[in-house]
Amino acid sequence: ASKNRPSMSAVVSHLRGSCAWVNWVVTFQNSFANQAMCWTLPILTDRALGWGELQNSFLFGAIAIAGISAAALSGCVASKHMEDRKIIVVNQLIVGCGLLPLSAFGGCTVTRLSETGLAALVISCAVVWTMGFQGQVPGQAGLYTKLIGAHDQGYYQALFMMVMTASRILNSVLLGAISELCPIWLICCLLWCLQWPFIIAVWHRLHPSVYEEYHKSCDRQRLEVPLASVDNNAPAATPVV
Repeated sequence: ASKNRPSMSAVVSHLRGSCAWVNWVVTFQNSFANQAMCWTLPILTDRALGWGELQNSFLFGAIAIAGISAAALSGCVASKHMEDRKIIVVNQLIVGCGLLPLSAFGGCTVTRLSETGLAALVISCAVVWTMGFQGQVPGQAGLYTKLIGAHDQGYYQALFMMVMTASRILNSVLLGAISELCPIWLICCLLWCLQWPFIIAVWHRLHPSVYEEYHKSCDRQRLEVPLASVDNNAPAATPVV
């Protein structure tokens, strides 16, 4: 391994010890659903509502305004009064409030709705989902940065971005291979549900006092290794006659 890059075993050990891997799970789900929302909403509105570019532009404009507002509120207000882990959980619950109804009654059309009812459902659920998705970004980014710590931060951020990219690529492949919207939405719902057991399993490890103590332990180990190396390589003292 390069001197400027940790070994694979060190990366795995650090991700396990810090529990930063749970951010990978959450961001994989987020990126997959985000890609699905961007690509499938115009298809859904075209097939079910007959909307064109103008109507969809208004829809995505409303989504953008809602997302920016949620991110600003979360980053400027909520982050000062809530832990990062709680910001993530609250906003992921909001994501579910938008994702699950939209998947059931829009993407998979379990029950037939009137055109007006479906339009209201699509707009409201898309806005709610976006508020949750964008609202969790400050907590997600902040928690991952704190779990990783200052050491090799750039390298682990690059790995984080690779997880996001892999999720989007997988979604794009599935969208190209599957003509129906329902399987894509079901996968989004499945990923959203599967993240919760992982979050619950490491919930106590995501508290500031726990990961701060973990980093103190890591810092002590980094200091001990060079000192031991210096002691072992030091020349033997010349005896005084």
